[in-house]
Amino acid sequence: MTKRPTIALSYHQLCAYRNGKVDHCFLSIPCYSTLHTHTQIGIFHLSSSSESRPVRKSSNIAQNTMAGSGELLEKNGEKVVILSGASRGIGLAIAHQLLSNSHKLVLLSRSHAALDQLHYQYGSDRVEILAGDLSDFSQNFAGRAVDLAVSRWGRVDALVVNHGTLDPVKKIADLEPGVGEWRNGFDVNVFAGVDLVRAAIPSLRATNGRIILTSSGAAISGYQGWAAYGASKAALNHLAISLAVEEPLITTISIRPGVVDTEMQREIRDVHITANKVMSEKDSEKFLGLKENGGLLRPEAPGGVIARLCVDSGEKGRALSGKFLSWNDEALSEFQEDSEDAGAAS
Repeated sequence: MTKRPTIALSYHQLCAYRNGKVDHCFLSIPCYSTLHTHTQIGIFHLSSSSESRPVRKSSNIAQNTMAGSGELLEKNGEKVVILSGASRGIGLAIAHQLLSNSHKLVLLSRSHAALDQLHYQYGSDRVEILAGDLSDFSQNFAGRAVDLAVSRWGRVDALVVNHGTLDPVKKIADLEPGVGEWRNGFDVNVFAGVDLVRAAIPSLRATNGRIILTSSGAAISGYQGWAAYGASKAALNHLAISLAVEEPLITTISIRPGVVDTEMQREIRDVHITANKVMSEKDSEKFLGLKENGGLLRPEAPGGVIARLCVDSGEKGRALSGKFLSWNDEALSEFQEDSEDAGAAS
């Protein structure tokens, strides 16, 4: 029995058959994707022989459609945002804020779980997702994310680098020889972020876009066992300074989100304080006390500021390029909302 030609594509397609074989495919309606998939609009024809014959990677019609889509979004005030670390905590709060205001998002995370829920809740017209390890550079995750945004909506208006890991939580004297643990932490917190920025810069230049980096107070304060994490966040702060000089068409801001009630805070209390006892007594008392006394911020407080900041196109936001600012800094007052969290610790 003769087998039909197989087309391995990652997006929805409408295929026409002739004489029991695929004759041509119209690629349409991009679906959410994994790390190994990619959305592309185009038309592929197959000859009647066993060899497939892609006529063109993307047709002029597809290119015009993408350009028109980007122009329509701009007219409607809708932005296209790439967001990493989107599955929980601050990232999830950012996603809800943006999606509830009809913006379009490419969401990045290690796992599909929460991302799938966002896809179901807001629909495929607003959400594309990529799940995988950002620090596995062989997979070109950064390039895939940008290509997905451009092929789906014709533009990129903002990049939010929000992913991160606290590991390794160790005193420097206790590290393994070769400091591979630090290298792994920097792959996630620094190099994966830089790779996303690198890939997004051409598209962000075209839209005078925004890059928002989620930093930490640990970038400027010392905590026992947090040297790798703090150093990686300090590197992001300097990345913002450098990008402000190198890319004047793009606004880059590093945000200190405060001490937020997230999975990372639970890990600090349950693992690094209670179980491993890595942190100092002073630092342990601080973080345990914040939880016990209700001093932790809701993710929606800093998340809302970051969401509004990344889709803003005003002069005040552009004037902040290169800055490292706390989420509740007076300079960000127009991006804040009055709430019970306004005076919480940062």
